[in-house]
Amino acid sequence: MSEENFRLPSNLYVLPLDGEGWAQKKEMPDSPLCGGVQRMDLKYFIGLEAFNLIMRDKGWTLSETKKINNNVCFKPDFYESGFIIAKTPKAKIVCVGETIVIFNSKEYNSVESLIADNEGAIDNFSSWEFKEEKEWVVFKYGTEWTFSFTTINKFPKTTKLRC
Repeated sequence: MSEENFRLPSNLYVLPLDGEGWAQKKEMPDSPLCGGVQRMDLKYFIGLEAFNLIMRDKGWTLSETKKINNNVCFKPDFYESGFIIAKTPKAKIVCVGETIVIFNSKEYNSVESLIADNEGAIDNFSSWEFKEEKEWVVFKYGTEWTFSFTTINKFPKTTKLRC
C-alpha cells in the first residue's frame, strides 16, 4: 500500500516522538489513551484507560494509582515505599527503595516535596535528575522477591512469573 493511500481511521491518533522519548499531541481532541495532556513521558505516565488495558492484559488487578493531569504516574518514585499498585491471588507489586532527585540545583528526598516547592515542576519532568530511584518489586506471597522493574514497558505478565 502506498503512503499516499494510507489513512488512519478517524478514531486513531498518532503521537510523534520528539527524539527525547516524549510524545506531543498536536491539534487533536482529548484521547483517553493520552489522558488529554499536551506532553507525557511514555515510560512513566499513561492515560488511565490505557493503563487499565495493560493491567488486564498482563493479568494483574489494579489496587490504586496516583494521577497527574489525568495520567497515571507509573514511576515508583511518585509512591511511598510499601505501596501496592497491583496484585493477584498469588503475588503483589510493591514500591521499594528511596528517592533522591535534583531539580533546580536542589536535592529532594521525595517527589511530593519537589512538586510542593516548585509549581509547574511536573511540566519539566525531563529535567529532573534522579540520583537514587525506587522500583516496583513483585513478591509472591510467602516467598522473597521474584522480579523488579521501573517502567511500563517492563511490566511483567503474571503467567510469565507464575503468579
